[in-house]
Amino acid sequence: MSLLGCPSCQGFNPRSAAACLHCGHALESHPPSQPRRAGGFWMLASAGVAALTLMACYGAPPCDDPQCYQPEPPDAGLND
Repeated sequence: MSLLGCPSCQGFNPRSAAACLHCGHALESHPPSQPRRAGGFWMLASAGVAALTLMACYGAPPCDDPQCYQPEPPDAGLND
């Protein structure tokens, strides 16, 4: 349930009230608010981008040896 502030006394009233429950000042009628789904989408998308960034930065430990970046030959480790 959301509340609406009175412009006269700053009291909180339900959105369905036609007049302030505290001072009787007439309130503007507002339609019930719809849930905001776009905000949830953007929050989920930004969390995914942050997760991918962290995985790209910290996914593998740094290696100063040039051998780290060269693939092993296909017959490496085989004893015939």
